[in-house]
Amino acid sequence: MSSGTSSMTLRKRVVNRETSKISEGDETMSDSTTGCNSTTFPYFQQHCGVNLVEDDAKFNEFRSRVAAAQQQCTEKMDHSVTEMVRRIVDDLSVLSRPTENGGTVEFKRKRRTGPKVFVHQRSLLTELLDSKNIRAIHNFFISVAIFFLAQSISLDLVEHGNPFENFAIILKHFGNFTMVVQIVLPMLLVSLVFVYLSLYSWTIFRLTENKTHQFLIDLFYLALYVSTQFGILIVPCCILYSIRMPYASSAMVICEQIRYLMKTHAFVRENAARVLGSPNCPLNVQHPENIDIQCPGFSKYLYFHFAPTLVYRDNYPRTNHIRWHFVGSNFLQFALSLLYTNFIFSRLLYPHFKDFGTNQLTISFIISTMISCILPATFMWFLVFFSFLHSWMNAFAELLRFADRRFYTDWWNAYSYLSFYRTWNIVVYDWLYNYVYIDVMRATRSRILSYMSVFFLSAVFHEYIIIAAVRIFYPVMLILFGGCGLIMTGFNPRGRAANIFMFQGIFTGLGIMTSFYGQEMFAGQCPGWGDYWQDLLLPRSWTCNFNTTVH
Repeated sequence: MSSGTSSMTLRKRVVNRETSKISEGDETMSDSTTGCNSTTFPYFQQHCGVNLVEDDAKFNEFRSRVAAAQQQCTEKMDHSVTEMVRRIVDDLSVLSRPTENGGTVEFKRKRRTGPKVFVHQRSLLTELLDSKNIRAIHNFFISVAIFFLAQSISLDLVEHGNPFENFAIILKHFGNFTMVVQIVLPMLLVSLVFVYLSLYSWTIFRLTENKTHQFLIDLFYLALYVSTQFGILIVPCCILYSIRMPYASSAMVICEQIRYLMKTHAFVRENAARVLGSPNCPLNVQHPENIDIQCPGFSKYLYFHFAPTLVYRDNYPRTNHIRWHFVGSNFLQFALSLLYTNFIFSRLLYPHFKDFGTNQLTISFIISTMISCILPATFMWFLVFFSFLHSWMNAFAELLRFADRRFYTDWWNAYSYLSFYRTWNIVVYDWLYNYVYIDVMRATRSRILSYMSVFFLSAVFHEYIIIAAVRIFYPVMLILFGGCGLIMTGFNPRGRAANIFMFQGIFTGLGIMTSFYGQEMFAGQCPGWGDYWQDLLLPRSWTCNFNTTVH
């Protein structure tokens, strides 16, 4: 009994001793979390199988990684929010405060008051295509284009026995491509290399303290610049007129010619102001490295020459990488738009003009042709907008990682012709505003004269494209654009009816221009005026057999 009691007492003492050790270990574990009493770690490692020193180091590493990830996420979120707010502010900069008008909210566009500022922004249609409803409409038009393509192939097979007869017409219009290259390449070299070397040499030679020498140098390089621009303008026209190049190929040459003229002027205009405004002191002569401040590097001008903008800057916002699938899809849309345009012309417009001049003309025929041309011309006009101002420009912007892709804005919401002209083609509008409107305003202090200069220059060059490409002189666009269009900009109505009226006017003008230009292009059967200058300056279609009787 006594022995059993003693053994039980011994077991209790052992249990109490172990319990006290465990409790001490618990206290030590509790202290270890605060970094205290590391002498009890071996006991805790023995009973729990955990190395607290390694776990503490891993925990600190994990905590640092979490902190770094949190900081990175915070920076990305801040950048995203800043970008979103900036884009909203950019959109709101176009719009002023909303006002209630008959239950609908209208927005007034803010007039630009400063030079062009480039920012990261996508094309408006690209943003709209993020919506599944707008994307469905886009898919609808793609399906219609594919249907028209299949219909064109089947009709060519039935009528001509060749399913690709329509493609042969396209190739015919874009024929003589080698001559296109032979004309465009010298223009490119002159506007790119010769103009840059001229500007660079002018920057160096004018660094003199002699004001007379400086004036003579400035005068010489001004005459050289004007001569270069006139050479780019006149020489290709003479070549096109002498070799009778196909219409589409001629249009390619003329569009490239105008692009080189506008790019060259933008580059020289921006940097001439920099050179003329620089101090001419011996420090610049002694340190020729300062020339790079006045005349930018050739790589900057080279990038600008191919970038989808006509306003020169030393640097532009750039994207991080090239999305090749985006490039391919835009080039595919461009090709489908060309096929769609050719189908509309060959099926809906060509039948009206193919026999022009062989039969007696009447006023009824002219009016009916004009009305019949309205819808086909409108479709072709929209396809030109989509193919060039959206697909082509976005494809090249993506290739060059050019981030500012607002080549147009919502011209379809314009209430007036003035708003339409400002939003239809932002690329050309920016050039006209920065290098024509602002310069004329500074020289004359007359807003009306600046405004008239922009319209006159735009109307002349629109008419020039048709004259040089098609080789006819029939100033219909000059009258409608520079005359009627200028008058209509004086009216600034509001509301849905104003938007409808604007579109009716644009569609009617497109029908009139297509009708008259089509008649002149197919007036080869008409006798002509019998005099070289009359045949050159007067419409040949006026010499056709014309009857004023209305049937």
